[in-house]
Amino acid sequence: MKRNWRIAGLIGLGALVALAWQPWRLAEETVERHVLAVLTQKLGLVVTGGTAGAFAVLPMPRLIANDLQVRSGDGSFSAKLPRVRAQIDLLALLGGRIAFDQLTLFSPQFEVALSPDDFNPLAVLSSLAASKLPASPRISVQGDGSLFFRRDANIVSSVRNVNMQVAARMAGEPVQADGSVVWRGEPLTFAIASDSAERTTLPMARIRSELVSLDFNARKLPQAAGTADNVLEGQVLINAPSMSRLGSWVASGANVTLPLGNTTIAGTLQISPTGSQVRNATVTLGTDVLDGAFDWRKREQRWVLTGTFAGKSLDIGRPLSGIETQRFLPPDQSHAAPLDIDDLLAHDLDLRLSLQRVRLPGAVLTDVAAQIRSTEQRFDVMVANAGLYRGALKGRLSLGKSGAGVDIRAQLSAERVDLGAFSADVFDTRRLTGTGSMQHQVETSGRTVAELMTNAVGRVAFTARNGDFLGTNLNDAMRRIERQPLAVARDWRGGRTSFEQMTLNGTIAGGILDVSEGQAAGAAFRLSLDGRILLTERIYRLAGTVQSTSGAQSIPFDVSGPLADPVVAVNMRALLERSGAAAPLLQRPAAN
Repeated sequence: MKRNWRIAGLIGLGALVALAWQPWRLAEETVERHVLAVLTQKLGLVVTGGTAGAFAVLPMPRLIANDLQVRSGDGSFSAKLPRVRAQIDLLALLGGRIAFDQLTLFSPQFEVALSPDDFNPLAVLSSLAASKLPASPRISVQGDGSLFFRRDANIVSSVRNVNMQVAARMAGEPVQADGSVVWRGEPLTFAIASDSAERTTLPMARIRSELVSLDFNARKLPQAAGTADNVLEGQVLINAPSMSRLGSWVASGANVTLPLGNTTIAGTLQISPTGSQVRNATVTLGTDVLDGAFDWRKREQRWVLTGTFAGKSLDIGRPLSGIETQRFLPPDQSHAAPLDIDDLLAHDLDLRLSLQRVRLPGAVLTDVAAQIRSTEQRFDVMVANAGLYRGALKGRLSLGKSGAGVDIRAQLSAERVDLGAFSADVFDTRRLTGTGSMQHQVETSGRTVAELMTNAVGRVAFTARNGDFLGTNLNDAMRRIERQPLAVARDWRGGRTSFEQMTLNGTIAGGILDVSEGQAAGAAFRLSLDGRILLTERIYRLAGTVQSTSGAQSIPFDVSGPLADPVVAVNMRALLERSGAAAPLLQRPAAN
């Protein structure tokens, strides 16, 4: 008998457990009176819709509500909550009232209404940090929620796959949250921990993704007269494996050309609704370190970046080699495909650089003062002053858009350059030594590379003093030409030719540099040169003559081949015509 009572008791207990575990359906009126009222009181939200819910005792007393719709009092925030599980506070329940110590939101959809200004994630972060949040229980977002930023009826940005935990807090207590989201196609994890509103500090913010690693320890600045209320300031450390990918991600998918490798930025970051700035910044690009300050902000549809940096060295040869030239030139290198410089003009840029040493592709500059500037109309690179192999360099390259397509203007001035060191670095050979100066100016416009070459107009002036040609001995050739004119052709190459002065002047038109005045003079010779340099094909087509100082003997020669490796050869026909013994060989036989 006792055994039967035990079995009956166990069955009854099991039934009670099953009933306690099983959710009990609640009427919509009950849900509104208990669940929705608590949500409104705790979170300061207005409930605009919902359906009947359920109640369960085990494993913990909880209420479940479905298809809730809530919004803030001013309408700037709203949410659709397909399912909400509210865990009941046992102590409060024993006291005869309903309170929740945890809310779990399944697949929620949040929506934030923005001001008429453009969407700026930094401004949103600053505004959220300044907002005074009410007390709330622990909140868990599960099931890949979504967050939409809306202006009027348009969605300007969205955050997907939101899964996060927000710790319970009383009014005025710190906010602590961590989780993962997907923003603009990139998954990232985050963690934030703010201090109390009274102390206005934000001890920690951390973001991790494949594109960027960010640590920000900040405080909320007290409001000063005429300044924004919600300004954050603190130490920041940012590391990005690829600045191009990071720039494109932050700039809403724009194709940003920043061919830099691993980059680290450290300094004092200040974030406000109008923009951000980094003071006492240290930027590490590989092994190069730059110190300075910069700020960025959103102005209408364009990002604006300004900054000033100084450093001992900067290697821009490596990043320049990583620029995808096919984004500006066609993949097949055809000169007939249209050019595109929209990416260079997409955002405003003003960077000022002061560097002790700059490594270019094949050359080195010292003591550089430069500026890189981009506006909606033009992209400019200006070198106000730089040392170039014991000489000085100034220049400017300007690109813009016009009715004719792409407009290019270039100016270059180089003085007192060590030509031997320059040619050794640029051309990997010391073919020319001495001290040189050059003036160069060109303007062109067109929709394709071919049009740019054809429409180019400019001038070039080059002067060299007290140097040598390497690979040719003209002084010795002029001394031997009277005795052995034909042997000069065989012994043309080898040795060096010292000269006192060399000049080359020309004009650019139609993709061709016409050399109108080329001269050189040494101890035993005088040289004259004219012809053309085909800039499109990058080859020489020049002809010249070397004369003895007495004018009695001369050697005709031609210059051909590529720009980087010219070929200088004696004009054998002209030389044979001057040889009495060999002249009959050039005569045509008489007709029978």
